[in-house]
Amino acid sequence: MSRRRVAVWTAAVLLMAALAAVRFARDEARPIGSRAVPAGAASANPPIAAQGVPAEPVGSGTQASPRFPACPHESLELSSADQHEIACIGPMTATQSGSLRRYRAAAEGLSRWSLELDTAQGRVTAARIVDAGGLRFMCRPCSGMALTRPDAHGRYRIEIADAMLQGDAAAWRLHASLQAPPGAACRTTSLAVVEQDGALIDFCADGGAGFELADDGTKRYRFDDLAGQTLTVAVDAEGAVREARLGDLACRAAGCSGLEMHVAGEARTFDFSGVRFTGAPDRSATLNGQLAVPVE
Repeated sequence: MSRRRVAVWTAAVLLMAALAAVRFARDEARPIGSRAVPAGAASANPPIAAQGVPAEPVGSGTQASPRFPACPHESLELSSADQHEIACIGPMTATQSGSLRRYRAAAEGLSRWSLELDTAQGRVTAARIVDAGGLRFMCRPCSGMALTRPDAHGRYRIEIADAMLQGDAAAWRLHASLQAPPGAACRTTSLAVVEQDGALIDFCADGGAGFELADDGTKRYRFDDLAGQTLTVAVDAEGAVREARLGDLACRAAGCSGLEMHVAGEARTFDFSGVRFTGAPDRSATLNGQLAVPVE
């Protein structure tokens, strides 16, 4: 190759390198937000709405609410005449007093709201939300709130849909789906009731209500649980079980195999070992555990 060709080739290479350097410097000087992003590439900072918190509509005229990340435990959706908030609350706790079970959850993170729910006999009887300044909003009785059926592990949820909680001068509408914590341990004996669909119910007897004596000498013992359910067991004069009933489920005579009454002095207990209760339409449940008749 002649010296002239070498010189031309070298000049071309240097010119290409210079153009590349100028293009790189121009891109670096451009603001970050204006750089081109390849089509279909995901943003490194998605908006909060994509993280599980609804975004406030632009120009909606409502007061801007705090922006929360996805709540680590539970969340409440609250709306009033001119505000909308997503509030994070901590894990729910439960305390038991007689037939009343009270659930509490404290405000978490940037949230200003805490929550209290009272339940009895399987229903929500009262609800309260309290803000950081101590303002209270409540319902008693409450509509739009319900406890779901327990799952195979005995867990259930509290569903709240458009429940109105009233304060002195304002009101909030509440939406939530909350995981209920386990209830307090039974102070007395209890039964595990496994329904046909796998739902597990803990029949925690809140003492006995004595017995009724029928004309034929049959004694019918009654037990009420904390959720408002009633179980009765009828025994004949010899102490043999003739019938047992829980709601619309029952067993009778030989069908109550596995259910026995034991007497020790004045103490009486009913032992359930795989006792199958049936009912219409095509419902059944299996009971295991023990119930003690209170000694007067």
